[in-house]
Amino acid sequence: MYRFLLLIVLCLSLLATACDDDSTNTGGNNADDTGVAADTSDTTDTSAADASATDSGADVDPSDASSEDASDDASQDVAEDAATEDASQDVTEDVAQQDTGSGEDTGADPYAGRPLGQCTTDSDCPDSTLGASCSEGLPGGACMGCGEDTHCPTGATCSQFGVCTWDCTVDEDCAPGLECTSGGRCAAMRCTNGQCPVALFGCNDSDRCARVECTGDPSVCPDGTTCTDGWCIEDRSL
Repeated sequence: MYRFLLLIVLCLSLLATACDDDSTNTGGNNADDTGVAADTSDTTDTSAADASATDSGADVDPSDASSEDASDDASQDVAEDAATEDASQDVTEDVAQQDTGSGEDTGADPYAGRPLGQCTTDSDCPDSTLGASCSEGLPGGACMGCGEDTHCPTGATCSQFGVCTWDCTVDEDCAPGLECTSGGRCAAMRCTNGQCPVALFGCNDSDRCARVECTGDPSVCPDGTTCTDGWCIEDRSL
């Protein structure tokens, strides 16, 4: 009987020992599971970091693209500005060519619409009984030696002094340097302080406007005149 009880106690002891081993192994398995979970967490964190890095790289690309686009826009703007400048230069050159025409500066006549005058040489005057003669010193010139109106250029009449004159009502009816007198005839303008009101002419001894003599020195001719046969003749009459 005693041996039977001892055997039962021994079996219970062995059974209790076996249960303790299973509990220990189960705890180990739990530890392994925790380790695996930790490893899995690390892997997840690494993957997340990699994904974050990938996303960060993706975020950089738009900036690079924006910089590239800005560079392209700047290049395009420079090209457009250059094209605009070239077009502006072409337009300016075209306008300049149109203004100059053949390239010669003909100048504008400030007295356009007024008579040119009667003569620059004797040959400009009609024949007369006294012979054709041009008084080149008078502004516009004047044919002399007339006996009747037919001895004068068209538009002029023969005065009682044998000089062809223009009939007028206002100064504009006369050639530059001449004025309309109260008698209705064109005559040389008076000078003021030694100067003719018309810059094309000088003044004679009678203090009247007259063509400038240029014999031997063409440089004395005023602007708008050219030395011809010893007199500064208005370019508009040449």
